[in-house]
Amino acid sequence: MRLRGRERLRRYEDIQARPTDLRDRGWRAVRLAGAAAPLAIVLWSYRPDAQSDSDVLRLLLAVLVMVRAGIGERRMRAISRAARRRRARTEAALLLTGAGLAALLPPGRADPSPGEVVLCVGSAAAVTVLGCLCEFRTWPQVRGVSSPWIRCFGRLRTWFCYGWTPTLVAVVQPDAGVLLPAATAMTVLEIGFALIALRTGDWALRADAAVALLMTRIARDRFPLGLYAIARERWWETATRPPHRPDMALWELWLRHRELLSPRRGYDLVPTLWQPVRAVPASEGEPWISAAEASAESLRWLCHQRTGLDAGQRRELSATARIVTAMTAMARAEASCSSGEFDYALRNRRHAAELYAAAGLDGNAAAARCLAADVLVFDLHRPEEARQELARIAVRPDLPRAVACLALVLKAAAGDRTAGQAAARMMPLDLRCAKGLFDELPTWLPFGSHHPQEIAFVRFVEQRFVRAAEMLGPNLPAPARARSMHAASLDLYGMPAAHDLRQALQRARECQENGSPAARNIAEEVAAAARSLGDLPIEAEAHRLLARLAEAERRWADLSAALLAVVDLVERLRERVGDGDTRIDLDLTPACTRLIELIVDGRASPLTAAQAVELAERSRSRLLLEVFGSSVAPELPLQLTALRDRERGMEQGRVREGVLPRPGGHVFAHGDINPAHQRRYRAAREAVWAELEASGPLGAAYVRHRRGAPAGFEELRAVLPPGVVLCELVRRGSRMLVLVVRADRPTPAAFAVPLDEDPHLLPLPAPDGPAQWGDPLQPLLRAVTEYSAPGETLWLVPDGPLHGLPLHAVEVDGTPLGERNPLCTTPSASLLRHRLGRDRARDQDRGSGVGRALIMADPDGDLPHARAEAHLIGDLLPRAEVHTGGSATRRRLLERLGSQPYDVLHLACHYGFDPARPSGSAVRLADGRLTVEDFLSVRLDASLVVVSGCETGAQQYRRGNELIGLTRALLHAGARAVIVSQWAVNDVSTALLMAGFYRELGRGRPAAAALSAARGELRRMSFRDAVEQCGRLRNLSANRPIAVRLGHDLAQLRLRAGDTAGAAAVIEGLLPDTGPGTEERRSLTDLRRQVRFQHGRLSADYASPAFASPFFWAPFTLVGDWR
Repeated sequence: MRLRGRERLRRYEDIQARPTDLRDRGWRAVRLAGAAAPLAIVLWSYRPDAQSDSDVLRLLLAVLVMVRAGIGERRMRAISRAARRRRARTEAALLLTGAGLAALLPPGRADPSPGEVVLCVGSAAAVTVLGCLCEFRTWPQVRGVSSPWIRCFGRLRTWFCYGWTPTLVAVVQPDAGVLLPAATAMTVLEIGFALIALRTGDWALRADAAVALLMTRIARDRFPLGLYAIARERWWETATRPPHRPDMALWELWLRHRELLSPRRGYDLVPTLWQPVRAVPASEGEPWISAAEASAESLRWLCHQRTGLDAGQRRELSATARIVTAMTAMARAEASCSSGEFDYALRNRRHAAELYAAAGLDGNAAAARCLAADVLVFDLHRPEEARQELARIAVRPDLPRAVACLALVLKAAAGDRTAGQAAARMMPLDLRCAKGLFDELPTWLPFGSHHPQEIAFVRFVEQRFVRAAEMLGPNLPAPARARSMHAASLDLYGMPAAHDLRQALQRARECQENGSPAARNIAEEVAAAARSLGDLPIEAEAHRLLARLAEAERRWADLSAALLAVVDLVERLRERVGDGDTRIDLDLTPACTRLIELIVDGRASPLTAAQAVELAERSRSRLLLEVFGSSVAPELPLQLTALRDRERGMEQGRVREGVLPRPGGHVFAHGDINPAHQRRYRAAREAVWAELEASGPLGAAYVRHRRGAPAGFEELRAVLPPGVVLCELVRRGSRMLVLVVRADRPTPAAFAVPLDEDPHLLPLPAPDGPAQWGDPLQPLLRAVTEYSAPGETLWLVPDGPLHGLPLHAVEVDGTPLGERNPLCTTPSASLLRHRLGRDRARDQDRGSGVGRALIMADPDGDLPHARAEAHLIGDLLPRAEVHTGGSATRRRLLERLGSQPYDVLHLACHYGFDPARPSGSAVRLADGRLTVEDFLSVRLDASLVVVSGCETGAQQYRRGNELIGLTRALLHAGARAVIVSQWAVNDVSTALLMAGFYRELGRGRPAAAALSAARGELRRMSFRDAVEQCGRLRNLSANRPIAVRLGHDLAQLRLRAGDTAGAAAVIEGLLPDTGPGTEERRSLTDLRRQVRFQHGRLSADYASPAFASPFFWAPFTLVGDWR
């Protein structure tokens, strides 16, 4: 097969040993030779001078055999070459073997009686006619049910090999006179039945061929390349000959396999044959959906080939390809929901909606949008994104009633109570209210009916209405809720297993509400059925229901077992999902938190406090751990490097967008909607990991690292040095569960602290606020300090928004926690494996203090104290490289970081946080913005990164303690520790705090201790000391160009101290150095006006603290390594 211009068609023959078309022709020739063998035998033994009636009948029968073989050859044009070749091999073997065996039979009676002939002919005709009737009732366009005695004749016809056995015996054996008329009658009837089948489209043959194709070795070889080759060959064969329309029957039979192919022979065997193919998961839709996807992909490929089609035919083919792709994507989405691959389900439904809209099928486009929103609401729990998805549905009066009702139900589930009332008024739905939806779709099968799909859609809408009614409670009228369960008649239709399991779960929930003991039995049966089908989402939902039932009955052991099962199932679901944003939504936190509470309360007797620590880590920043594991790999012995290199070459199976996941996902290429490649990469990587784990402890540790597995209690305890206390905080309702790990204690401490006030509602410190902040948190932190001595480092793992609160500012026994104990935070304690436990040989080489430092400050020229801060830090650090003003550029920063390693990176710039899209937040430099996303391409090898702008620690809080922001990107880029601010900082206090911090850091103190000392010094600093230090900053030679602006801040500080005369003197001394109309002169004039207004109202007090409010001394938090 060649294209025009001698361009070779890319086919599967590149994988196989011989060309496909030659093998096909060869087997067809063998088959025709086998059919011609009886005629050759008759002609060889034919004697014209001694001919008889039986000889003429034998010759006629031999000719009929050739006619029947020719009709069969014509019929097989309707099926694909791979199935045709298999059928030709079978029939050729049957003809040749049958002819040979018939020749070996002993001779029979040459002169039968007329009665024997009539009886034999009648029996043969009855067997053939009734056997054909049995087969006729199995045709896809008939789908009837035969009676048992009719099926017996069908078996007899099969035993006679559809008439071939008596025919071959009668032709080859000259003495088989009694069999010759019967064989002739059977052959004539079989030819007639074959002509009827050929005339009506040969759909039974096509259906059998569709099943047989997936049983061939070529279909399973190098999945999915074999399926692509079969589909491309079929499309090319039918599109290059008149009427130049690809035969879509094969694709539609695969897509609607449950309805059309399930009665065919071999249907149940196909999934068994495909089990060794690792890329196909255990799903009732496989491998049929994968075959349909390969067909759709091949049809798109055909649109770009030169097949001799005119412009109109090419446009028609492109429109067909769009619709076929959309229908296949919807089928894949249904299977992906059952297998737990929600990212692919969402992508496929969105992709199908776009294709349907482009093809003008507005009803199906709306249905696809609704089903995408269904995944967002019920599976991923993203109501806001679901509302955005539903808002994209065009409001049309002709929208099918079932689709309109589903849209209202989903809006209600997303929080729109009015939509719930409107959906209740539409209930109950008519059984045919989805007919218009499926009437839009084309069909290439003249007998196909969408009625089962219509019923399935109506059942789905009914189920979702009940779920929404449960969520909204009394907001839906009770009569409407009762009527929504009217659909007993719908249960008469056979539906996919997932629909039936959802319906059974709904019945279990109703039994739970009514207090019926049957709820537990139903839930257990649903869990077992879902386990056998591989439907992880429904199995997890069933175990959640079992957990609620166990908790209501206070069966604590059963509750723990059910919750552990939920944790295991969600872990397995996360492994199947490749999209980072979707992995976050598969949250382990609810189940893990409840288990930790049971352990703390002493109700989970099999579980220990050490397991509580492990459960806490399993629910903390798992996505970040997985990304770190994929980007940083420990060293392996030389004998394992080959396996390591193989594993590193499989990055295609890694999590996408794991560092900065965005709600809604990324813009995906078309290949991203088919999970086959991703599954294959994951399966290959798992095989390599299994080899590494079997190699010994080092290989097993490497695999745990690369998987991003959370650390266990013993691992955490072994890494903790003396004087460091790890404290995990887990929020559970109105209580905070606390887990404390120390190296000198064999078991962790586990206790609960009641919260009188929601800490998430605490306001941040204000400039004019009190010196004491965070009173509602004092009981919690006082309990934590009971397990740590003063001076010991506290390593906190807060829960969610607690990361944004200055916990170090809460006073414990009259002293801020951060001064009593140096403090650092991390989103997960398991990060120590990737960041805190790295080799510090470079630190030992440089000795005490700080090595190379890169400092960039005040790129816009409006942060004078940030510039002064940078110059002061440059004087404190001997190997510092300082860039301020116009030299603090994005280009220079990236060049420096790419050319040489720095121990410290300090950025004193403006920072803009985008809460809707944290990856777009950016540090502002002289030549442009350096976004958080830009740091993904930077490799830092820094012990410390300080970003001393405003709100540089602002983050988006996602499920599972996933914190999306600048800190996350810097840790991923390679920073061991990051210091960021939690609110808009004061320029003067920040400069003084950073000066004290670097002074202590230069003396060799750990980062946490240096920051603690700097905070305490700033908190106790009097106005006199503050004025003195600001004066020294102003007098530095490097700060002379900004002396006026520094003087402005100094005058403002004197005004805060109540010294209006001193402030006025500073202002008057600065005004001659400013030009008329400049910004500096205007700001000094405004400040002078304030000073004159306050003159006489204030009294100078330089002894009082200048920065007593935590707003000034507590905005910065250390995240990461405390050393």
